[in-house]
Amino acid sequence: MNFSDLYFQANKQFFLNDLVPLDKDFFAEMNRSHWEEPYSLMSFEKWKEELESNGYDVNRIRRSSHPEGLRQFFYVGEYWTVELQILDPSWLTTEFGLGYLRADELGRELLEQKNYTMYFFSENNLFAIDYFHKHVDKIAPEDRYEAFKSMYIHCNYGFDAFDQALLKQVFSLNENNEAIKELHELSEEGYITVYRGEGARSTGIESAYSWTLSKDVARRFAHHFERGRVYKAKVHLNDAIDYIDERNEKEVWVRYSDLVDVELIEGE
Repeated sequence: MNFSDLYFQANKQFFLNDLVPLDKDFFAEMNRSHWEEPYSLMSFEKWKEELESNGYDVNRIRRSSHPEGLRQFFYVGEYWTVELQILDPSWLTTEFGLGYLRADELGRELLEQKNYTMYFFSENNLFAIDYFHKHVDKIAPEDRYEAFKSMYIHCNYGFDAFDQALLKQVFSLNENNEAIKELHELSEEGYITVYRGEGARSTGIESAYSWTLSKDVARRFAHHFERGRVYKAKVHLNDAIDYIDERNEKEVWVRYSDLVDVELIEGE
């Protein structure tokens, strides 16, 4: 695994469909030499019994269907799915480990409190896209865009992972134009220049919504691991969806259909 593979494995977005049950055959072949005794010698049935006696629902413990991934085990909830660092009961039954049982309740409370920043924070919710799709109807229409924006800022994913009809609906709910107003002084006859860096794993420009005012930022994304492409285009301020600079990336959300004069300025 090269450095770029390692980076993307560490920062990938997870999806619930990629998780599968932890069955007896997998357990039998799993390396448990680093578990504390007597747990390392347990049968699958005894392991389940031990965890269930401590409040776990073993049916909610899942593993990744991609064995090459860096994160392998998860505890699936209705509101949150959290990573399990190890399946050794000597860890899962500690006070810290038992906190996994509380995670789903905490996720529910944050959503009900409209604390979307923390609900969708990536370290807490590795499966944010799935949970946005799952619970979007619980979010009041006037709050949906800000909830979506919070998720975008705090999680790792591409817009192509979303249901496009839902994405269109969410974008239509943005009634805050204050961020776009910041760009007026940069515009020429109402148009601003935007750039997009595209690496080997990037979403193609026709499906992408994320561009930047900075050529340097676009070049960083394009050439971070290998030589990529940098595109330049213009968009009218009336067609820009939002301007986001929380991550110092001078990011502008736009629809490809609203761009004009799209050109490749670096790469092939």
